[in-house]
Amino acid sequence: MRLWNRMSALLRWAGLTGCVFGGLWLVGALPAMACERPLSVGYDQWPPYHYRNADGKMGGFAIEVLEEVAKRMGCPLEYKERPWRRVLLELKAGTTDVAMEAYYNDERAAYAWFSEAYNPSSAHLWVKQGTQLRHRDLKALIESGFRLGVTKSFFYGPLMQGMRHHPNVEEVEDESQNYGKLLKGRLDGFLGDTLATRWAIDQQGLAGQIQRADLAVYQAPAAFMLSKQSVSRDQVSAFNRALLAMKQDGSYQTILDHYLGRTEVQSTPE
Repeated sequence: MRLWNRMSALLRWAGLTGCVFGGLWLVGALPAMACERPLSVGYDQWPPYHYRNADGKMGGFAIEVLEEVAKRMGCPLEYKERPWRRVLLELKAGTTDVAMEAYYNDERAAYAWFSEAYNPSSAHLWVKQGTQLRHRDLKALIESGFRLGVTKSFFYGPLMQGMRHHPNVEEVEDESQNYGKLLKGRLDGFLGDTLATRWAIDQQGLAGQIQRADLAVYQAPAAFMLSKQSVSRDQVSAFNRALLAMKQDGSYQTILDHYLGRTEVQSTPE
């Protein structure tokens, strides 16, 4: 999950996508689209979704999906590293064209198009290897004495938002602080993103000590945002047709499976 300002509303996806573009989203032959200029993409460092590696190359799940879409459209891309808040401001002004890993709310919809959803992102409970849960419900688990770690400014869904001040819930500034607390027995578990948390655990060499429990906390699909000031409705239609074509021909699933395969491990009691 991303920061609270990235997850401030529940996604109303079924009604939204059908009414905004309607029949324009039908997938068929997609002719290459000559862009007058490259599409500018705002990003921050958030592996494994989007990041620039030590060699200066862009990588990540969202990057690979976006680059395949852009290739099918015939549009080159230019990346600009920015804090998320600045990306939103530039998207509103039309000086940035595309943002990644975005969640719908009415305020953003006033200045940006939302693409077809592409990331089935979700927050999960993470525990010590071998931990058995006494309850399958997060609220019941916390109220039973389970000490839960969460990260400040992260949004884990409306249920968790209402329990942030429970005495068994502890907040930290950075999620990585929860790893040490868990392993030292100061926490019984913490909440984290499906891909990003596993990536961070792998990077710290803790994959054999921390596992994802079989308890999903919140799920809301993410989309690309495209500026209404700088990206035309026709371009958004072409963007979505390319993305849907990727889902139909299997190339999207290949990218997703690559990241799931690299970051997921089997956990008990899954």
